[in-house]
Amino acid sequence: MAGLLYFTPLLLAGLAAGSERIARARAAKRYAPPGDFLDVGGHRLHYQVFGAHHLESSQDHPLILLEADAADWSSHWGSLPQTLGQRHTVVAYDRAGLGWSQPGTGPRDADSLAKELHQLLLAIAPKRRALLVAHGQGTWVARMYAHRYPFETAGLVLLDGEHEGFADIARRQGLPSAEASPLFVRLLALANAFGICRAAKMELTVPQIPNHGLRDRDLQAMVQRGYMPSTLKTILAEQEAKADSRSHLESLDDRFEFPIRILAAETSTQPDLAPKGFPTDEYNQLFAEQQRKSTSLSSDARFEVVPGSHHYLALGSQDAVVAAIESALEAGLNAPVA
Repeated sequence: MAGLLYFTPLLLAGLAAGSERIARARAAKRYAPPGDFLDVGGHRLHYQVFGAHHLESSQDHPLILLEADAADWSSHWGSLPQTLGQRHTVVAYDRAGLGWSQPGTGPRDADSLAKELHQLLLAIAPKRRALLVAHGQGTWVARMYAHRYPFETAGLVLLDGEHEGFADIARRQGLPSAEASPLFVRLLALANAFGICRAAKMELTVPQIPNHGLRDRDLQAMVQRGYMPSTLKTILAEQEAKADSRSHLESLDDRFEFPIRILAAETSTQPDLAPKGFPTDEYNQLFAEQQRKSTSLSSDARFEVVPGSHHYLALGSQDAVVAAIESALEAGLNAPVA
């Protein structure tokens, strides 16, 4: 009897892990990747092209590349790719290990991610500059891309992205971090392996915002891809590489010739989602104002705090995002080409 009691937890854990693997396999079949894949050196990136017929226009007309936030991928842009695809060529992709992309090798810092993005764009449209529209932590990838490939960049549209100096200033002002700790992500990964997250209906990678406007099938696919082991592993890898990415950005002395449009959210961190007592007003004000510093990157830079907006600007304030993109595209047509 004692032996049976000893092995029962192990047996239950094995059954739970097996059931979770079966559930993932079923979800993978039901929610197949909507786009195509490209090998970027040992792993494949998933991407979609919207408005591909616009590539037949002048080579001077840039394509639009959408770079998602940390823990996000192409699905998190909602209907923005389709809206922009009516007039432009738009590429939405999943960074390695997120969405439908295969896990990447090596460090997951912004510089490495920018190099992988460059391989993707070279394959899709090798002679066309890209306007990089980046959200949240994806703004660091876009910045590194622009630094490495300035003559292949038509402009930047930065959506509520953390300025590299924000963390130090927030710390000096005594403001706590709004980011989940690495330990918490590791615990989530452990719980996820045994199906606990699925059983508890934890929507790990779904935007916790009102009226997000995501289609039901896209939302369900987003939920299921969040349970994939590579997702939490990649989220943790990108988080652990954040210090290196920040240091690299701080060492740069870029001054670009192309336009930059910066949109900050009025309420980046929502009070009802923050821990009790979290100083959301002070945090959000500082987070937005720090983004203004990125106007120094170009002589043609504009900064705006979008009234009534939350962090997911593309979902809740799409008109403002489209206007910023169109403004940057119009100005970018006059940017120098190598």
